[in-house]
Amino acid sequence: MVYSKLKHFKPNIFFGLLLLHILGIIGVYIILCSGSWFSLTIHLMILNNIAGFGITGGVHRLWAHRSYKATLPLKIILWVCCCFANQGSLIHWARDHRTHHKGSDTTADPHNVNNGFWFSHIGWLWYTKHPDVIKKSNGLNYDDLNNDAVVWLDRVLYPYPHLIVSYIIPTIYGKYMFDSYAIGFFVLGVLRWLIISHITWCVNSIAHTFGDKPYRDIKSSQNLLVSILAVGEGWHNFHHAYPFDYRAAELPWYIQINITTLLLNGFSKIGWAYDLKTVPQHIVEKDKEELLLKKKE
Repeated sequence: MVYSKLKHFKPNIFFGLLLLHILGIIGVYIILCSGSWFSLTIHLMILNNIAGFGITGGVHRLWAHRSYKATLPLKIILWVCCCFANQGSLIHWARDHRTHHKGSDTTADPHNVNNGFWFSHIGWLWYTKHPDVIKKSNGLNYDDLNNDAVVWLDRVLYPYPHLIVSYIIPTIYGKYMFDSYAIGFFVLGVLRWLIISHITWCVNSIAHTFGDKPYRDIKSSQNLLVSILAVGEGWHNFHHAYPFDYRAAELPWYIQINITTLLLNGFSKIGWAYDLKTVPQHIVEKDKEELLLKKKE
């Protein structure tokens, strides 16, 4: 571990996450003991995809990368989905992700994989940011985020919408659907949050460790498993090569599994998503050929 000195340790975050994992284990126990385990599993899958779309299509591809533009109704949908995922305010998430791309896999990367697999997965949350991360982040432009009405509203109201949508509403929903506040809170609230969080963190860890690298000779890799779990975010070598591409993948969504791209294509059909940016295919082919020749040398 390159950067894990005890003086940088944040015990409040560590023990907070530990508590949530314990509560999540209670959620697993409730599922195993429930006669509705199949229905609960289906609910978890659906709700995770809803929260996942808020991260992938919302705070990632829209607000962090501006790879497309969205109308106000779509922004509000994405914001609610982001609140469901509960991974911090929109501006905080987007700021950290832009910093990650500018300093990827260096000391300026918030979840630098060179500090170890588990650091890049979850350990980075337990420590204060490396000075290089702060320096890199302070040098970036966030005018577009500061001028976005939905991002502003989220920042003003944070964390209340996130807590309400992520925990209170699922608790009430659990009572309505399964006649159990416990199922609502422990399963549809906490356990669901843990699952979507670990899936998101897998992009930082697994997709920066395992997989093919056809576009750039960097650590970020093409990983099918992560793409399935994270609704399209596992084609990570492509994404780091062309972060402005709204598809975050080269091939159509049904070839390189990418549910987020499918949904964005659907919203573009009704005009809610527009100015979708893509990298010209001849540039992709040229980059792949050059990298292949470099590997043969």
